[in-house]
Amino acid sequence: MGLASSAAEKVSEAGLSINDRMTASLEAMQSLAIARNELLTTMKENVLRWVQERKLHAFAFDVPRSLTTVPVAVPLPAWRGRLDWDKSQIAHHGLQLSEVRILPSDALRSVLDRCQPVSRGRGRPSVAPIIKGCIEQLVSEAKIDASSSITAHYPMIHDRLELDPAFKKAGFSQVSDETIRKVLSPIYKELPKTKTQ
Repeated sequence: MGLASSAAEKVSEAGLSINDRMTASLEAMQSLAIARNELLTTMKENVLRWVQERKLHAFAFDVPRSLTTVPVAVPLPAWRGRLDWDKSQIAHHGLQLSEVRILPSDALRSVLDRCQPVSRGRGRPSVAPIIKGCIEQLVSEAKIDASSSITAHYPMIHDRLELDPAFKKAGFSQVSDETIRKVLSPIYKELPKTKTQ
């Protein structure tokens, strides 16, 4: 604030007429306005350079805008058009964009991550991972015997699933033998067969 303090000193000097004081005050305000304009010009130049370097990303709405209009990325050539910084508008070769907003790259990634739709398949979630976890637990407890038939294990798996909190939390009440077979079969084939005597 060197400009303001030097202007204040000039105005407060004794012996100046009212006209001289007014002139000194206006000179001080003019020097502040010049410094402000230089700062704004530098900021605008930096923004344009950072947009070209893709450190900043700009989005805007097509004109005319409706309730269903979504923001679009401002193409780089549009920045060579007519820019109205005060109204946040860009015009270039017939393209009219309004409400221009600029984001740094890290903020853009954050916004895009939040806007990603949650992909979820149709219908209810699969019970297969829960069954697989149950079967793997039974294998680790050595309760699945590869020398027995695969169907002999179904009742034990049904019983274990009824006790599994993940099974209940997912909203399943029962599961078919065919569903258990689809999950158990690949695991069952990998088990070492024990020889019976």
